[in-house]
Amino acid sequence: MNIKWREINYDYFLILLTTIILFAISLVTIYGMMDYNNSTTDLGKSYFEKGQYYEAKVEFDQLYEIYPENIEVIIYVLQSLEALGQRDEANNFYMSLNGELQRTVSMVFNRQNVEYKTLREMYLEKMNNLVSPYVIALLLALGICVPKRLFSAKGLTIAAILMIVATIGVSVIADSIIALAVVLYISFALQLVVFILVMSGMKLHFEKTGYWMRVGSSLIHLGFIIFVLDFLFLKEGLVIDSYNIFIDLNPLNAIDPSIKTRTHLVIFWISTVMMSVGCLLTFYAPEIKKKRDQLLSS
Repeated sequence: MNIKWREINYDYFLILLTTIILFAISLVTIYGMMDYNNSTTDLGKSYFEKGQYYEAKVEFDQLYEIYPENIEVIIYVLQSLEALGQRDEANNFYMSLNGELQRTVSMVFNRQNVEYKTLREMYLEKMNNLVSPYVIALLLALGICVPKRLFSAKGLTIAAILMIVATIGVSVIADSIIALAVVLYISFALQLVVFILVMSGMKLHFEKTGYWMRVGSSLIHLGFIIFVLDFLFLKEGLVIDSYNIFIDLNPLNAIDPSIKTRTHLVIFWISTVMMSVGCLLTFYAPEIKKKRDQLLSS
């Protein structure tokens, strides 16, 4: 099939880019599923709780080979040896650790306050780091759809470049999660403008014509952005605190913790209603227009 490049528009590239990004995210997801058993202590703990201490010891030994400096794994290896009555082996294992690990393990067994990362936390952090660039790229691709309603092809190119530069800049200054928040805030502001202009009757750049179709599409986009923002607001540390810059990007941090959960639920249901109404308006736009015209003519 011969493709005439002059006929290819932004929609083609956005669809292609979105497909590639979603495929990459699916590969990361499959990797995460395959790597899960090697990244948590769930199986070993299950054996231990059932009294199958030898099987638990084998499982924890395998994890220790992969994560020799993880405090959680070291503690479970020691507990397994103790449960098997192998106190000499437990003592030898403990003495083989470096001084810092010995001190931390001793503090844990003495019930002193000490912080360390569990394997599950390390796994989640690793998977978040792996998938974050693709999620940001996906939101950038979706975010470019928003200014597409407002700008010409040239203006859209400039807007896309500015969003990419802003994302990379914030990633360098802070981290990828903060960059994700910035992309969402920019998209939210632009989509809110689009929604207001559409409601006022202004004809913007939409693939489909019709007032209710445009209103529905705008509601879906705006609701989705708010939906993702709400999940991001669950993260407490949504703060830029580097290079003498301090900005708290989570407005819910200023809310009393006792009503914070209810606020999340309110935002969640607002976004859900917006997307649901948007879908109804989009799917039934011709029928709504017909009913409206009948009411006006009667």
